[in-house]
Formats: sequence, structure tokens, C-alpha cells
Amino acid sequence: MDLTVILPSAGEGTRLGLNTPKELFEIDSGIALIDFSLAHIKQFVLFREFRKLIRNIHIAVVVKPGKCAVFERVKVLFPDIETHAVMFDNRFFEWPGSVYSAKELFSDVNIVLLPDSFLSLSDSNPFVDPEGKTLIQKMLECLTCHSVAFGAVESQKENELRYLGAVCVSKDNIVTAFQDKPQADFHKYNGYWGCYGFKKSAAWQLYRFLLDSVNHESTDILMSAFAPATAFLLHQYIDLGNWERVENFRKSGIIPKLRHIIFPDNPIVSCRPSIESASSSVQDLPK
Repeated sequence: MDLTVILPSAGEGTRLGLNTPKELFEIDSGIALIDFSLAHIKQFVLFREFRKLIRNIHIAVVVKPGKCAVFERVKVLFPDIETHAVMFDNRFFEWPGSVYSAKELFSDVNIVLLPDSFLSLSDSNPFVDPEGKTLIQKMLECLTCHSVAFGAVESQKENELRYLGAVCVSKDNIVTAFQDKPQADFHKYNGYWGCYGFKKSAAWQLYRFLLDSVNHESTDILMSAFAPATAFLLHQYIDLGNWERVENFRKSGIIPKLRHIIFPDNPIVSCRPSIESASSSVQDLPK
């Protein structure tokens, strides 16, 4: 089977107030926000037997005009992986629409990694779980028997659930409730998602479900066309989309531990856009 990793990078970054794409903001010297997500891809391709799991891997970077430098960074860091820049399609809406804009590049299975966040699978190495499995391996395992899967962090804290994608995961790892940024009924949830994956056959139904959830329209994930969705446990998820979280993350002491893991053999990539080279790889909008 083929795999597409989708990096939805079409956001305006208004919470950080930057003049450059937020994904390229250097949270530490040489380490951009997007690099935390890219490290999960790198860990997977370093897995010696990953070709036994998938036939081909592609990366789709969804951008808006002026953000092609994000695609440039990904392309430089992964020269051996087919990487595409996809312009956000205004026929679709919100962050689910950013993902669905890449629909022409969807593969048998697809994984969405948020490029302004930090995902951890364990304390010792954020990019490998205690059993030695990478995030992409764990997602592929879930998608063997399910059409949709989420990586989720356990939490019942109202101040976390209110601002994230709240989920309730049963003891047998089935997602029984889902609401984007709930405003009430927090007792219904026991965690929040940090990444997700889906089979191509479920893409449209998932987009509609997620958009309804963003708009706080009535949704029941157990009655969705792609049910049952499953979930696996993440050790940590941090949204790095505002300055308070960025500064707290810097003070946490995590970054120095990551420096030897995140692209140790790659030179620092310039964050300045190269629009001419990027535009030649931008996909036409789907008809």
C-alpha cells in the first residue's frame, strides 16, 4: 500500500504575529516548529523494514500563497521522498479543509501531522514508543482494521479539552465521543487528539464530520460512515501556536534533549522563500 503524510500549513499564524510562516519559526537555533513533525517521518524511514509496511511514501504540504518556503524546507530535508506543495482549496473550509485540499494526492492510507505542534511517544525518545515503534508504524497498525485512527493524550482537564480536539476512548481503544473545542459536557471526554490517519475511502465522510465538529453541529462519531474509529496513546501533545506555549516549551528543557535526534546530519535550512522553485511543484487545484 501507499502512504501520504499530510502537513496542513495553510494557517495564517495570527496567534504568533510573525511576518514569516509560523512553521519555520526557529524555536531554537536551527530547529523550526515544523521539524518536530518531520522528525516523526524521519524516524519511520530510518526503520529498516519500513518498505515491508508500505510501497511508496509521499509528503503533501498544504500552503497558501507566500508560504511556499515551508514546502522548500520539507523538500530539502527529504530529497528521496516525493514531496508536493498543494495550494489550499477555498472550496473547503477550516483546518479540515486544509487537509482535504490534498485529496488528489491521497493514498491508500494517509496520516495528518500538525506542523506547529510537538508529539511525544515516550520520555526517553519522543519519536519512538517504549516498544521501539514509531508514530507512523502505530498509525499504520491501527488503519489495518479501521478506516480512521487518532493519536490521543489522556486528559480530563477542562482547560485542555476546551481548546483542543476532545475525544473519549473506550478500554478497547474505540473513539466513542468527539468534539472540536467543546464548550460544555467535559465529563464526556477523557483525552484529546494530536494526530490522525485515515483510509482514502473514508476521506470525504471524515472531512464532513470534522467540519461539522468545528462548527459545533451535532455529531455522533459512533454513527458516522467510517465508524468505528480507533485510537492509540500519545505520551504528550503540545500546541505551539501561541507565545505562552512556545516560551513554556523552551523552559521545559525538552529541546536540548532533541538536538541530537532532529536531523543531526542536515545543515540548517534557510527559512527564506524560494517561490520560483516551489511554484513549479504546486499541484493544480482539484476540479
